[in-house]
Amino acid sequence: MKILTIGNSFSQDATAYVERIALSDIYVRNLYIPGCSLEMHYNNMLTGEKAYEYQKNGKKICMTNLEKALDKMQWDVVTIQQVSYLSGIIDSYFPYINELVKFIKQNIPNAKIVFHKTWPYATGCPHTGFSNYEYNTKTMYDSINQTVKEIASQFNIAVIDTAYYVYNSYLKNMDMPLYRDGFHLSIPHGRYLAALCFYMHFYKEEEINLKYLPKGMTSQQRDSLLFLAMQYHMNKP
Repeated sequence: MKILTIGNSFSQDATAYVERIALSDIYVRNLYIPGCSLEMHYNNMLTGEKAYEYQKNGKKICMTNLEKALDKMQWDVVTIQQVSYLSGIIDSYFPYINELVKFIKQNIPNAKIVFHKTWPYATGCPHTGFSNYEYNTKTMYDSINQTVKEIASQFNIAVIDTAYYVYNSYLKNMDMPLYRDGFHLSIPHGRYLAALCFYMHFYKEEEINLKYLPKGMTSQQRDSLLFLAMQYHMNKP
């Protein structure tokens, strides 16, 4: 399966480990601009600006524009997402998501479009965009859930629910950090959990490479995160 993520640092966090945890034949590339919103993706679509890092495992391969990335190969899946601080604000999606979906379908009509639901910020996060949610993690999570539910219904697209995995793990106050600055995921623990969510959206848990252990993570921590991810996968709403 060939997957292209059109995103920012949050799609970088979610996909950095995906190929490495896989036993299946999965190919993932990320289009990265820090803090890139749907509006910015839309403007880049119009200008054709070569503004994106084309990434493998979270690392830059080259610079490209949106159209060239879409035409690079016959993608099976293309994911889209809103910038994190606007992810729970429905008005911020339009009209940009309409035009982006249309553009993707025109370039690769056989690809499945999937929405990547990103996670809320941690309590005490200093990001100014957290003010959109009164600096409250649950308020942000609830807003993201409601907004993405509306988007998924309107466009009839599936959702990779990384928000659910990260938020519920965060509430458990585990002995491993899930954030590195209050909004980006920690390396390796948060990124590993997000990769499990992303991967298990497409493949069965039996197809996870248990021999891969990211630097800085113990096998016990990996097994704990895997256990949580399997629970979430079976029980998510």
